[in-house]
Amino acid sequence: MTCVLSPTSPRPPPGTGPSPSTRIEWFASPADVCRAFASLEKLAEALTGATVSSILAMNPGVMLDRRVFSYVGYKGGSEPGVLTLAGLLRRAVDGQWVVVTVGFADPVNPIDETAGTYYAIAAAQMAAR
Repeated sequence: MTCVLSPTSPRPPPGTGPSPSTRIEWFASPADVCRAFASLEKLAEALTGATVSSILAMNPGVMLDRRVFSYVGYKGGSEPGVLTLAGLLRRAVDGQWVVVTVGFADPVNPIDETAGTYYAIAAAQMAAR
């Protein structure tokens, strides 16, 4: 499986001011993120080691019940006006892999990271069903 992410503009040299989040940043759609996580999982299985999966699991992002999700992999990022959280989750009850992504952008105001985290937790709870 191939993951193709949208191209981004290069960052300006340091000290030249902030870059608008509408021109650079993470332009991957939720489907792009899902394909990327699926590709990483297949790679981990192909290598017969948990190297790739263990890297995503180093920082679980948000705290999720391990009785509900037997695996939690996470990738996210933030800066003023941008917040993205993505999780690769394996449901404990049936072994089904699910991907949850949430993203927020506001070119004027900082994003409330606490609220964004609550949205991510709510999305994961819906994926647990």
